[in-house]
Order: sequence, then C-alpha cells, then structure tokens
Amino acid sequence: MKCIEIANKLIAIYGDEWLIKDFSRRVQFRNVLDIQKTDLKVMLKVVKVLNRTIPISSGIYEPVFDETGFSRNILGICELYFVARENTIFVNYINCHSKDNREIIVDATLQFVSLSMLYLDILPFHGALVISNGCGIILAGQSGAGKSTLEFSLVNAGMKFFSDDIFFLGNDGWIYNNGEYIMGLREDAINKLRISSDFFRERVSGGKRIIDMRMKAYNDHRVKVKYIFFPLGGNQKKGHSIIQLSREETIIKLLELTISEKLPSEFKHKYFKSLSRLVKTLKSYEIKRSLSCDDFETEQICKDILRIVK
Repeated sequence: MKCIEIANKLIAIYGDEWLIKDFSRRVQFRNVLDIQKTDLKVMLKVVKVLNRTIPISSGIYEPVFDETGFSRNILGICELYFVARENTIFVNYINCHSKDNREIIVDATLQFVSLSMLYLDILPFHGALVISNGCGIILAGQSGAGKSTLEFSLVNAGMKFFSDDIFFLGNDGWIYNNGEYIMGLREDAINKLRISSDFFRERVSGGKRIIDMRMKAYNDHRVKVKYIFFPLGGNQKKGHSIIQLSREETIIKLLELTISEKLPSEFKHKYFKSLSRLVKTLKSYEIKRSLSCDDFETEQICKDILRIVK
C-alpha cells in the first residue's frame, strides 16, 4: 500500500535506528531499511527536515487544514506539514530521542500519511474489518464501543483479519488495508478473551498491548465489502439484539463516524459520495449488548453474525 511506502520514507529520514525497527515491526514491509528502492513518485517528491532542535508548543492534536494543505503537531514531539500543490510532506520538527515517544511518532506518522491520501481520492476510514469466505465485514463505531474485542472474537471463530484501526475506500470500488497486521487491545479485553501470551508484543500508549495478527491475516491487501455492523457499548439491561438498518440510517451513522467538522467541505463531499456508493452494495446491522456483556454473550453475538453472513 502506497501510504506504507511513504510512511517508511518519513520514518527513515528521522534517523533513529530504534524508531525504524519499531516501524518495521508494525507493518508487512520487508525493505524498511532500504529506502532507496521505495517508489514514492505518486505522492512524495521531496522530504525535508527543516529543524530538529527548536521546540514547538504542544496542544494541537487534530490536523489543521488551510488552503495549501494541512499540518499536525503531535504533543510537541513532532510536527508534519503536507503541501498539496507540491505533493510534499515536510517534517518541521522531530524529537525521537525518548523511548516513550517512539510509538507515538509511528502512530502519528501513519495517521498523517493516511490523511494525506485524501488528496489522491483515497479516503481513510476508522474501523475494523474482517473477512469471511472472501467477503469483507466492517465493524464501525465510536472508540470504546467494542470493535476490537468483537473483531478478535470473530477471527477466533474462523474469520480472517484484515484491518483493526483504519482502512481505505479506493476510488476503484475496492477497500484496502494499510499494511499493518496488528491489533491494540486493553489488558481487560485480553484477560476477558483469554489471549495467549504468544500473540503479545510490547505495551503501548493508552495501556494497550500490541497483538500480532499476521498468522490470522487475509492473504490480499484489498477486498469487496458486503456487510457492516455497528457495535454499541453496553446499553441493554439483559441480552443482546442485532437489528438491520435501512440505507438512510446506515449513511447517517457512517457520516457521523467519519466526517470531522474541521474537514474541508471538498473532502466532506467526497466522503458523502463514496459512502453513499458503498452503502448501496451492503447490508448493515446495529448490535446492542447488555451492560455486563460477558464471554457467553460475546460468543452468541459472533454466532449470530456468522449466521447472517453465511
């Protein structure tokens, strides 16, 4: 996937050996250290390190758009700026000397490059995606809704892993992953799912652990989607229910999850058109769970999903 190649180039110019190794563990990309062979002509002409020593104020976490492109300051650790007219990503500042910063920098770089795909008419979407019999199943919802827990349970039930946090709506009708074959799960979810320590990787920011999913991953980087499920946080006194949604209800939910108020209107329009096309070809459902959703209920939800997509 092109965004991984671009992120690879950025990570490489940061000049930190341990940061490069952290990145290489995150993605299915074998030539991480050989940046000369990376073809970036589509997106990236030049990468410049403008300044590594002048600190900048922290506090601007969300991307800031203007008429020339967008920028993002990540906790004062790094600042990236994309100039659309030049198809260039500038690194205004980077501090990768602290071990605690490296995971944040890798995340920030991947997120930033993913967002720059908007200018290539490739739309990033926050959600999980699994594969059943070659067909894609999206799990979409707010953070904390239980997407990753449900995703891991479905993979354990026989589905294939495709993407945990982000995927892309291509302008060719396909959905693409970003090359990462990992999941981030909280300790309580790991204990609840009884995940073997063989899958564990390092603990990262936010109290999550990295779970390696390469052995359970789908063998292609693109897929057609037929179903979407919206898991909601525990909101019923007892039991669970799965309710089919209309196209109108589906598009409203997707737009609420996807479009930020700060996004320029041209990109909001692109999302609306792309998501409207997507909804025409899939069936969608809302999953309501009990306040005390336990292992048995999660297992029953997985069985119900398997029956629906069979």
